Amino acid sequence: EKKKPLMLMGTAAAELARLDAAAAVDNRIAGFDEEDKRLRRRRRNHVSRPLTSLGGANGSGNGAGGASSASDGPPSLAAHPYSFSNYRALPYPEFVKPPVSAALRLLHKLAADPGILGIMAKHRWRVPLLAEMPPEGKVGVSESCVLGYNVNAGAEIHLRLRTDDLKGFRRYARIRETLVHELTHNVWGDHDINFKRLCSQLNVECQEFDWKRTGNGAQRLGTAAVDDDSDGDESWSEDDTTMAATRASSGQALGGGGGGG
Repeated sequence: EKKKPLMLMGTAAAELARLDAAAAVDNRIAGFDEEDKRLRRRRRNHVSRPLTSLGGANGSGNGAGGASSASDGPPSLAAHPYSFSNYRALPYPEFVKPPVSAALRLLHKLAADPGILGIMAKHRWRVPLLAEMPPEGKVGVSESCVLGYNVNAGAEIHLRLRTDDLKGFRRYARIRETLVHELTHNVWGDHDINFKRLCSQLNVECQEFDWKRTGNGAQRLGTAAVDDDSDGDESWSEDDTTMAATRASSGQALGGGGGGG
């Protein structure tokens, strides 16, 4: 009987090692280098829109003679010169809930937060614009997931306010953490040891200022304080799993050399 030839195939050891190394990388979260590249591309393409272009989606800080509403208005620039001058929410269609007006009130609340006011006054920071940015990717899942970015070391700060499904806002305490992160980029662009030290310091100061002025501490900011700003039909749908993923990606997904994100 005639014997049939056999063909043996194999994979080189070097190729197997390369595949093993690739499998060990969690591609759901971008590394610092990749995130910095992505944010540099975003800054190159960023065009600041005039504040009059969005009609009711915009708001400005009160002038020297203005009075701020304790419930939903921005802080008075007369009383708080170190703050944000203008505010801009994204112009979503009317069927999207929470509405644009609720997003604008949330930006005002962040600016009027005792912890944020305290650290901005202490470090003498004035930021011309605090704005909403569109959700990019799913928190803790997508390769590209940005929670905020800082334009030109404090010229503008943009924050992701809404959940992935656009059915609610992210938890207030998490958005405030992102804002503190972006304020750190007023001083340091890269996520180096200097950035990490200042960001940690600002988080401590933010909680201390909030405790001193409200007597309730930072824990209050993630609960009743948010509900006070709702229109009743808003959904606060970020669950504990999503929040754990957000915290795990902190410092990587926010990114930002040279102006930062």
